[in-house]
Amino acid sequence: MTLFLVSIVIIVASLWGLTGFLVYVYTGQYHLIEVSAIYIGFYVAYLFYFFSQTPTGVVIEAGSTVWRYAGTPNVLLELILVLLLLVPEIVAAILYLSLRRKTDDTGQKYRITLVGGGILLWFALELFVPATTIPWVVFRTLLLVLPALMSLAAYYPPSWARRRYGVTAIETIPADLREGAPSP
Repeated sequence: MTLFLVSIVIIVASLWGLTGFLVYVYTGQYHLIEVSAIYIGFYVAYLFYFFSQTPTGVVIEAGSTVWRYAGTPNVLLELILVLLLLVPEIVAAILYLSLRRKTDDTGQKYRITLVGGGILLWFALELFVPATTIPWVVFRTLLLVLPALMSLAAYYPPSWARRRYGVTAIETIPADLREGAPSP
C-alpha cells in the first residue's frame, strides 16, 4: 500500500509538472499557486476516496493489479476525481496546440503538433482503449509507446522531417534560441 501511495504522489507530481509547463508556455506566466492547488486538492480527495472505501487487498485482473474494497464507492467523488485528473491536462494540451496557428515557423509548428498531439493521444488511449483482457493490456501498452515516440521525434526529428520542415534536433539549436531560454 505504501508503494501504491508513493506512486500516486509521483503521478500527481508528474501531472502537476506537465500542466504547469503547458500553462507557462501558453500564458508566459507561472500559475504555480493555481496549478498546485488543483493537484493538492486532487491528491487529498484521492486519499479520502481510497481510504473511505476501506481497501482490503489487491487482485490481478486481466494482467493489471486492482484494489478490492470493503466499502462502496462514492460515485460523486469518483466523478470529481476523474474530472480533476483529466480536464486540466486536456485543456492545457488543447491550448498548447492552439499556439500552432500563432507561429509561422514550420519547426515550431512541427514540435507543437507532435508534443500536443502526443499528450492528447496518450489520454485518448488511456480513456478509450480497454484493459479488460491480457491481449488488450498488451495492445494498449504497445500503443502507449506512440505518444512517447511523437515527443521524441519532436525534439530529435527523423531525417525526412528535417528535410521537409527544416527542423533540426534540439541540441543543434544554439542555447540562446531554444524555447524557454532566457533572452540575452
